[in-house]
Amino acid sequence: ERGLNEDGTLAYDSNIHLARITFPELHRYFIIYREKQCGYASLSIGSLSGYRVPISSLYCKTEMNISQIKWLNDYI
Repeated sequence: ERGLNEDGTLAYDSNIHLARITFPELHRYFIIYREKQCGYASLSIGSLSGYRVPISSLYCKTEMNISQIKWLNDYI
């Protein structure tokens, strides 16, 4: 079954899965918007040339994921 591991346990947070089903467009646009914000963050902080993924961008995306999960848990 989709979203389950082989042993039957959930493969991911059920709240996130519920949000993707309930608000597919909102969810996608939110992620795209935050991804762009992270792109700007990596430019404004100043990334070192030669690194494919700036650390500042990774930090931003991590914060984005944490805040998104918190938002989902609070509102669903």
